[in-house]
Amino acid sequence: LNINALHLNLPRTFSSDQLKLENDSIYGDLSKEYVTKNTLDQIAMYYKAGNKLRALSDVGWLHIVVNRASNLPAKDRSGKSNAFCEIRLVNRVVRTFTALKNANPVWNQAFVFPIEDIYSVLEVYVYEEGKETSEITGCISFPLIQLVNRRQKWYALKEKSLTTLAKGSILLQTIIIFNPLKASIRALYPKEKRLFVEDSKVKLRDFTKKHLPLLQRNIDRLTPFIDNIKRTGQLIHRIYSWEKPFVSFISLITFELMILFFQPYMISLSLVLFMLFMLIVPRLYSMSWTFFSPTSKYFLRISKSKESDSDENEDDQDIIDPEIYGDYSDMDDEDEAILKRKKDKKTSLSTKLNKIRSVLGTLQDIAEMITSFLERLNYLCKWRYPWLSCLFLLITIFITVILYFVPIRYIIFVLTLKRFTRKIRKRQRPSTSIFLGILNRVPSRMEKIYYRELRPLSNPSTDIKQSNTLSSIKPTEVQHSKVNGYYSNVE
Repeated sequence: LNINALHLNLPRTFSSDQLKLENDSIYGDLSKEYVTKNTLDQIAMYYKAGNKLRALSDVGWLHIVVNRASNLPAKDRSGKSNAFCEIRLVNRVVRTFTALKNANPVWNQAFVFPIEDIYSVLEVYVYEEGKETSEITGCISFPLIQLVNRRQKWYALKEKSLTTLAKGSILLQTIIIFNPLKASIRALYPKEKRLFVEDSKVKLRDFTKKHLPLLQRNIDRLTPFIDNIKRTGQLIHRIYSWEKPFVSFISLITFELMILFFQPYMISLSLVLFMLFMLIVPRLYSMSWTFFSPTSKYFLRISKSKESDSDENEDDQDIIDPEIYGDYSDMDDEDEAILKRKKDKKTSLSTKLNKIRSVLGTLQDIAEMITSFLERLNYLCKWRYPWLSCLFLLITIFITVILYFVPIRYIIFVLTLKRFTRKIRKRQRPSTSIFLGILNRVPSRMEKIYYRELRPLSNPSTDIKQSNTLSSIKPTEVQHSKVNGYYSNVE
């Protein structure tokens, strides 16, 4: 059986490769088409585990039918709702038409998504359409691996926070076909990042006059370190990007020689050389200027006295308030910059609050990242997700064997060479970490709460249950018997 020929004979709307040639944001409405058992068999044959791995990004195929919603809250005076549904899969978004003035809207629309990662999160939002803006009525969120396959199911809607129950429920049917081998390989690479992410906002209502100056002072102390880290990262990125080939080539040779001939004592030696460099070079630079000055002796004497006085207080100068102590004679350039910022009357309160908000948002994101990392690692080691734990164990065993037979310096040598030659080899795929690739597929504690199913506040009416149809038949038909080898199971 020729798989390539079979793939070419697939309907255009059912091919992941062909779907990628469509508009990146909108995928066609399949309401007038229906999935037959022959079509499903062809797609399953195409994604069979024994097929060639010629397109690793084409992991699988998702067919989702948005049937209807029930008991949606009334938003207008007539007690009805103008609802539409939006489905998101990472950076791909589709939506249904708007069902006007109906608290139990019926859409019965089907959509197809290409699956590039079986652990991608499918988000379903129900909106109330307004004249100017649309308001979220409810939503659900699940990883693709967690969805019920080849049967219909009622899902209770949640609030936007995904932690509390909202009014109403939605009926979905999903058919997922994927290649397990491709999914395993894809799990070793980083997850796809969303292009549009909401900013982390921190409320400042509880801040008092005491906490605001204290927080601002700590931010001023932290800012120079953050700036230095950013500049170092930008410098390393420019070296890796070969913006200056000569500098990058010298850096490559230097790093490789350091790796080959590295010894533990070189760490302390590097620290000693750095401290001597910071001790000698600034003084040589200062002496070079004072040597050509007409008042070099006087200036040199004054500079020495300033250095001797400032050495005692340089550790505390950026902590104390110069306006209280009133002595500015022993301040260096960094302290003068801090004082200038404090005495600047043009700096408004809103500017300070925005700066504090950005820093607090960053700290909040860092805390969330660290907590999620530890929770995922805990779940992975406790075998809460056996498939990912098994994959993690196999990769760990493989790396252990490599480290046992190959010295670590040669491994670092190869990795450094690979990283430096990345642009030369024109590799567009982002740098990867196998362990992080697997770890990011494990839901954190909050994600488990977000993905948890909740019972509806009220069960859908009996007539709605009896009118449900599978997407394997035409939307206008109603059938409760065995169709194409699958049963209509409504929960």
